[in-house]
Amino acid sequence: ARAKRRDCYKPWTVLVYMAADNDLKPYAFWDLYEMEAGFKSGRNAAGSTARSDLLVQLITPGQPDARRIHVFQSPTPYRDSLQLEELGRRAEADIESPVAKQVPRGNAAADFQSFIEWGIHEYPAEHYMVVVWGHGKGFNGLAFSDSDKSHLSIPDLTQALRQAELNYLNGAIFLKWIITRN
Repeated sequence: ARAKRRDCYKPWTVLVYMAADNDLKPYAFWDLYEMEAGFKSGRNAAGSTARSDLLVQLITPGQPDARRIHVFQSPTPYRDSLQLEELGRRAEADIESPVAKQVPRGNAAADFQSFIEWGIHEYPAEHYMVVVWGHGKGFNGLAFSDSDKSHLSIPDLTQALRQAELNYLNGAIFLKWIITRN
C-alpha cells in the first residue's frame, strides 16, 4: 500500500513560486519544460525523485487559479533545439507533471505564504529550498503580477518565511538568504 506523501520525510523539498502573470510566461514554460524533460542518460532528473520533491506554483495571465504542480521527469527526451517562440505557444495542458492542487489567486503576499505553508505541510522534508521566480526590482519588491498589480515586497517575503518557520518548523532556522542578480 502506498503511504500518503505527508506521512514520510524526504531529505529535500524545493518550492518554486513562479510569478509569470506578465511577459515572462514563455520563459516560465521553458523552465518547466527543462524541469520535466528527460535526459538521455535516464539517470539525471530535475524533477522530483525518491530523495526530493519539486513543487511549482505557476501563475500565468488569464488564469483565475494558481496551479501547484508536483514536477516529475518526463519520459520525453529533452530537445535542445526548442525555441522560445514554440514554448510561448505551449499551454498549461502541455505540462506533463500532475497538478497537485489549484487555488484561487489572491494578492502575491497571501499566495506566496499559502504556497510555502502548503508545501511544508503536504511534502515534509529535512530541508527546504524556496525559489521566488519572476521580475524583481531590488528592494521595491519581486514576483510582480500584471493582472492584479500586486507584488511581493521584501517585508512580505520575510514575514511569510518567518511565519512558515514558526508555524511548521518549530522555530528551526529556515530563513537563509541567497540573493542573486543577473
